[in-house]
Amino acid sequence: PPLSAPWRCGDAYGIPCACKPAHKLAPCTSTSWSRKPHTFHVCWPHHPAAAKPSCKFGHVSSRSKGLFPSWKQEMTELQLPPKPDGSQLQALKALRDTYPDENGADANFPLDDACLLRYLRARDYNVEAAREMLQSTLDFRAQYHVGELFSLFESQLRKENETGKTYARGFDKRGRAILYMRPAFENTGDHDGNINHLIYNMERACAMLRAKATGVEKLMLLVDYKNYSLFNAPPMKTSRATLDILQNHYPERLGCAMLLNPPFIFRAFWAAISPFIDPVTADKIQFVTGSESARLEHLSEYLDINKLEEGAGGRNTVPFDSQVYMDSALHEDLEALLRPGGTSGSARSARGSVGSESRPVERTPVKPNEG
Repeated sequence: PPLSAPWRCGDAYGIPCACKPAHKLAPCTSTSWSRKPHTFHVCWPHHPAAAKPSCKFGHVSSRSKGLFPSWKQEMTELQLPPKPDGSQLQALKALRDTYPDENGADANFPLDDACLLRYLRARDYNVEAAREMLQSTLDFRAQYHVGELFSLFESQLRKENETGKTYARGFDKRGRAILYMRPAFENTGDHDGNINHLIYNMERACAMLRAKATGVEKLMLLVDYKNYSLFNAPPMKTSRATLDILQNHYPERLGCAMLLNPPFIFRAFWAAISPFIDPVTADKIQFVTGSESARLEHLSEYLDINKLEEGAGGRNTVPFDSQVYMDSALHEDLEALLRPGGTSGSARSARGSVGSESRPVERTPVKPNEG
């Protein structure tokens, strides 16, 4: 029977529990070692088939999914931002008074309502906190020359991208741009180069979303840890700077992060970096482990397996092509370009002035957020 106040079995999925409120607590049986031991509600004995519903970290068993037909429908619906109302609209108006010009500092960062609302949501509609966060991002974009990043650092970005360690390609079932990361493909060890490359790829994913024009603003992060080792692990300085940039300058952009096959040695890195991940971001991280069939089942709920790269567990055998990627325009989807007949004719014109060599630019380092 329905509950008067339905309990949600999984924060990550929003699955309503349909059994009586006499839940038992049991340890989560997920094979992931990424979290401290935790418990979840067991619907047994009211619904034997639901003996393993989702725990709050998103470890959902296949036995429980069949009870909730809306679950798969939710995974294929576009992840659109919530519409503001009442006091939220007032907060938007108040923030707009500070930033009346929607053009923004550069073409890839318009200060439209969608942008202002992302910063407001990130700060629970506290106008002053959202204003401070947005101004920090504007300062960051000016300091890192984000609007001119490719023209200033073309040769550096091409070098960083050669091995395909980070790039945007395709969309998931919810319309989110997919950002692939492969730490084992690290090829330079250059902190500044890696940070510029991260920003370039985040800008690319955001531009792809705007070009798609579905209203979706979030991205799916796929981190493939195949062949990861201590020799290619990023320095803590780079990892913390990466977190700071993603959390503070691209708020409300991460829809889901899947860490594929993290090896045993990843535990030490995770233990060191996890204290700097805010709880909202942490709840979006999923560790994809287990057998090949289990991983494929999990990935197929979010992604079109026929378009997902073979190296990440999919069936798409067309490899990443750095030359095509870096020669194409910021908003162009590599997946479309690599299909038969795909073109990238608007590449250079869409970037504006493109320099053939990187030019040194003075920059004051951004201190990672200590919180």
